[in-house]
Amino acid sequence: MSQIEALEERLFRADEAFVEEKVTPESYARLKAKYEAQLQQARLEREALEADAAGLAEKLQFAVRLLSNQGSVFRRVPVEGKHEVLVRIFPDGLRYEDGSFRTTPESPIIGLFRGKSQKKTDADLSKEVGVP
Repeated sequence: MSQIEALEERLFRADEAFVEEKVTPESYARLKAKYEAQLQQARLEREALEADAAGLAEKLQFAVRLLSNQGSVFRRVPVEGKHEVLVRIFPDGLRYEDGSFRTTPESPIIGLFRGKSQKKTDADLSKEVGVP
């Protein structure tokens, strides 16, 4: 049961209790005001979350389109845009060596494009800390 459904149920039970004269008019007014305020707050929070989710979905769709068409986008952007893209993909810069571009170390983004996992094995960790 959602928070909104639970609050609607409480409000309904308060109405029933008042009709059946199980609570005083003053108690009923307090309960009703409390539950209605909580219900309104919950609905506003739900609307905000739905709006955030819709905004996030739009941003994700844009990102997927951008990444799917990265080559054509890169060709169309001005030099400043190209520089910004390269800096984001290759934070340690690019080197031109032996007729090709290289990065050191490999950019994590390139590793993701290649499908490489960023997880390290126990052997890798042992080498880094000097344990045989």
